[in-house]
Amino acid sequence: MSSTQQNKLTTLVKRFLDVLRVLFLAVAVIWPIMVMVVGLNIPSDPEQRHTDVNALLNFRVHSEASVQSARK
Repeated sequence: MSSTQQNKLTTLVKRFLDVLRVLFLAVAVIWPIMVMVVGLNIPSDPEQRHTDVNALLNFRVHSEASVQSARK
């Protein structure tokens, strides 16, 4: 390999690692912010919480109170 080819390969690898580092840093900054945003948007009242699981799995999620009243 000539020195020109080595320099091109070194530059290519360095750019790839720099892009990878920036990507990981961006994820390290954005991920905790997204977790906080999602966590703060969860309603404190359990009755206001909902889930879209039933849309994906075709079953309903009932509250504990409705299950207990159905058993009586």
